Amino acid sequence: MTNVLFIVPYEELFPLFYSEVNKIKIDNNISVDFQHIYGTDINKLKSINADVIVSRGITALATSKYHSNSLVIPIPMSPNDFTEAIYIACENSDGKIGLLSGSETLCNPQHIGKLVYREIEMYVANTQEEVRKGISVLADKGCEIFVGGLTMCRICEELGYKHVHITSGEDAVNGVINQAISAAKSLEQAKIRVGLLSNLLSNNKDIIVALNTKGKVIVSNDKADTFFETKLENISFESICNIKEIFTAMSTGITSEFVREFKNQLFFIKVSPMVKNLNKVGYFVRFHKVEDILNEESKVRKELTRKGLIAKYTFKEFLTKDDNMILTLNKAKRYSLVDGAVLLIGETGTGKELIAQSIHNASPRKYKPFVAINCATLTKQLLDSELFGYDKGSFTGAKKDGKIGLFELAHGGTIFLDEIGEIPISLQAKLLRVLQEKEIRRIGGDEVIPVDVRVISATNPTIYEKVKNGSFRLDLFYRLGLFSIKTIPLKKRIGDIELLFKHMYEDSCIKYGKTKSEFSSDAITLLKTYNWPGNVRELKNSAERLALLNSSKVITKAQIELFEIIEPIFSYCQNDIDLCKNLSNEELYKKFKKSNKSKSEFAKSIGLSRSTLWRRISEFEQT
Repeated sequence: MTNVLFIVPYEELFPLFYSEVNKIKIDNNISVDFQHIYGTDINKLKSINADVIVSRGITALATSKYHSNSLVIPIPMSPNDFTEAIYIACENSDGKIGLLSGSETLCNPQHIGKLVYREIEMYVANTQEEVRKGISVLADKGCEIFVGGLTMCRICEELGYKHVHITSGEDAVNGVINQAISAAKSLEQAKIRVGLLSNLLSNNKDIIVALNTKGKVIVSNDKADTFFETKLENISFESICNIKEIFTAMSTGITSEFVREFKNQLFFIKVSPMVKNLNKVGYFVRFHKVEDILNEESKVRKELTRKGLIAKYTFKEFLTKDDNMILTLNKAKRYSLVDGAVLLIGETGTGKELIAQSIHNASPRKYKPFVAINCATLTKQLLDSELFGYDKGSFTGAKKDGKIGLFELAHGGTIFLDEIGEIPISLQAKLLRVLQEKEIRRIGGDEVIPVDVRVISATNPTIYEKVKNGSFRLDLFYRLGLFSIKTIPLKKRIGDIELLFKHMYEDSCIKYGKTKSEFSSDAITLLKTYNWPGNVRELKNSAERLALLNSSKVITKAQIELFEIIEPIFSYCQNDIDLCKNLSNEELYKKFKKSNKSKSEFAKSIGLSRSTLWRRISEFEQT
């Protein structure tokens, strides 16, 4: 609540104040009161209490002295009020006029005297004592009538002198009332802002201190006062805090961030300059407990994990001693530092998604969402709605409140488009626009939504053939492949087969509570000579199966053959795989029908997932 007090200098003025105040619509959080005081009575002036005080003459000057924290607005003297009083003085006396004023700038008495053909003397007085003295001085100079405020009039009555009161007219009263109410509104808004800021500072878990350019504390929050065990205001901060980097940052005038231990606690400290009108007026110093930062990061990552929007793998997870693989990973690490689109090209099971997650976790976006989708598992309509979302009522079966798309979910982070080569041609144009314009439009919506997303895509090598035959847009291919990485199949990483198989076997032994065994040389030779068409994914499955089935102390070639560890899980030869991958969708459908196998069996036999096979042949099954 903001309080406004109108100190009315004489009772005749009350009706005018009441009338003008009632014309104004005043907010409920502003209170208005009236009081009659004249002169400079200390006891009366000290007893008043208001945020905005309206007064006149020497009363206003005295009020400012005793209420320095309040806004005191003087009632102005209009030219009309002044000339009216001089006119009345001339009408009531032929002698010299004595003018009592609170300022020398009120008028030039000689000039006014020439205008009214009367001699005028002026005396400046700002207290009751000075007013009394002024009357005496002017009387000694021969003044026969006095012009001034109410205090002068009361003393003149006491001494028997003629006098004229300079009254306040309607214009002056109306103006000062509007000024006071406007000031009260501004003050109320400022109080609200200060209150909010105060609450923010007090409720903030961080220690926050504001310093002036000399290093003295201007303001601090409760956490800071408690931590330093004293009220910090006006204290030299250097006297209680010996972290030299803070004061080095202040001397350089640039924002600085660093981690330091203080009072047996580890803090992330940020020093930033406060600037007003391009000039540095001080510095903010913020102490954030490293423990709290780590806890907050943990909560964020748990929430992202709960929603499935987090990348689990990093480059540290890769086990390799293959020179080409090391070069590939180094390339991926360099790409992670910039923000362009990355296209991963390689066979199934060569770690494309692991590389995508590792790039995300090594990038500046690592604390933002990582959203993955397999483009081959959904129909065109479902893929469209998944990627871009839809507004409510867009189509039959849509959620009543609509649905946010994966691009929006990934805002600020990374979206991983697996098997991008399988995206329908009709959606490719829409995806290209999103990559170019960095904005999406939901299905059924008319609002354009900006998105800041890094795109990482993955596909198998057939993408080149699709670009050649026009089933994949060349412009989209180049847009997605600003940075490209070719993953290396396991058959070209012979030196990594033993390393990876043993590692995955030992992990599986731990998983199933089994005792690990040694490998014979002939077992290792067999593993290395196998083609591993399913790459690392197949190798991992084989290692896990061996851990579960084996009970001998030494794993030999015989055990591997006995348990069919590398017995071709896929009942095909590599030539069949390569042939089927290059078939058109219609040719693939005809081959499937001739095989007399189930979709699962046929998909396994040609090295495709069942969902990919279904997507490629579904249009022909419906005809």
